[in-house]
Amino acid sequence: MDELYLRDNPHLGEHPLAFNLSARIPSHKKFASIFTLESGEMLDTRDALAGSFPGISLKIIHIIFQQLDLASLAKLGATSKGMQRLVSSLPKLVALMHCAPDAIRAINAAKAGRLLVCSDMYEKLLQPTCDQCGDPGETLHIFRCERLCNYCLTTVEHYRALRPSEAVAQYALNRNDVYAFPSLRVPAYSDEAFDERRFCFRQVNTSGWKLIDPEDVFRLSIKTHGSVDEARRRGSESLRKLLITGGFRNITPEDWLEISLRHAGEPSEVFKGRIIAHLPPGVESACSVSILFPWYDVSTGFYGLPVLCTACLAGYVPLQGCYYCAPGRDEHMARRGEIIDGTHVKNT
Repeated sequence: MDELYLRDNPHLGEHPLAFNLSARIPSHKKFASIFTLESGEMLDTRDALAGSFPGISLKIIHIIFQQLDLASLAKLGATSKGMQRLVSSLPKLVALMHCAPDAIRAINAAKAGRLLVCSDMYEKLLQPTCDQCGDPGETLHIFRCERLCNYCLTTVEHYRALRPSEAVAQYALNRNDVYAFPSLRVPAYSDEAFDERRFCFRQVNTSGWKLIDPEDVFRLSIKTHGSVDEARRRGSESLRKLLITGGFRNITPEDWLEISLRHAGEPSEVFKGRIIAHLPPGVESACSVSILFPWYDVSTGFYGLPVLCTACLAGYVPLQGCYYCAPGRDEHMARRGEIIDGTHVKNT
């Protein structure tokens, strides 16, 4: 919780200093949400729409439609008022819209609604822990639909998305196959974020980048070359030829990659032209496919940043009961007692 955008953003909504898509949401006036649920209308089984699902209970209808991705649900909701009422009545979607409206807007801004299934997102809404390490997680990786802590997001390399040109160059793949992969487009920073960040951070600006999931690249590499290692070897051979063509005969692909990591972002003749596509993806590519994503604590009704209570952990409380939402800290302390010498002490 050392990051400023977490300390003053307990509900994990939009924030201008976030390193992910939560700083790239256009204003409400310019950019509406992917869904319109303001009416709060619910599906009435006496409605004419019920005739489309004869003999099927409302619960089953909800289960079926909640298996769709967000983009498909939005398109269905736009077809008729009846479908709009049906979409508006989906319990898991309503929970997502209530707890994580800014996350939905960020997904819409990146045109990534087709990448996330409603029920899968809801499962992550109820999960406080990072899928990678088990610590409290504050972000959702859009391609994988995994909840991650900031450390795992920025250090585990397979969460770093690729640009199509990078996949083609580094894995020696067919351009048409790669560009057919599902992708998202990184939106520009919001006006507020741009104003606050320009004097605070020095980082690679990924606005406008088209990004794809490396897992798709790995699968195509296996199909095309037999293994990911063989695909990388062929990509390295292509890099070696480019270095020779560019007059850098004394630099091996391995040396070039080492140089690129040491001097990332610095202007150099070694990093110009087609050769730049061989640069390994940086941490900014992982941040550009993630969003701040709150945890919904069903037991208390609070939602926001998950926090692990070390006092509960020391008191042998089951692990699931050791978490509380940052906005619900006072309620947690009132229920368990203030922390004194590392343990909860209930006032009598």
